[in-house]
Amino acid sequence: MTQFGPLPPQSNRADFIMTVDAANDDGTPLDITDSQIFVTLSDHLGCARVQASTSDGRVVKEVPENGEFSITIRADALACLQPGNYRLAIVFKDGADTSQPYEGDLPIFEGPR
Repeated sequence: MTQFGPLPPQSNRADFIMTVDAANDDGTPLDITDSQIFVTLSDHLGCARVQASTSDGRVVKEVPENGEFSITIRADALACLQPGNYRLAIVFKDGADTSQPYEGDLPIFEGPR
């Protein structure tokens, strides 16, 4: 699993947009054409607070054969988050195989009204 972060602080009153270039252990691009992608923001207790996926359209495969995808979580979904650190986990499901290749910390702050 690749640890990234901490990611730049994110307002709970603004959209979170992130582009990821998924890679194999040797650094070559990971083909995600047949993968479903799930993203979860969890609190310090491990409780899922915000979820996104390719199924709901908030995770979009930009160039799947090169492993490129983007995550967009709108401000209205982040508004329920209290300021603090959240764990961002990315999970790939490809047929019967499930992997969690990426995880990192996303600090959330109270945005201006």
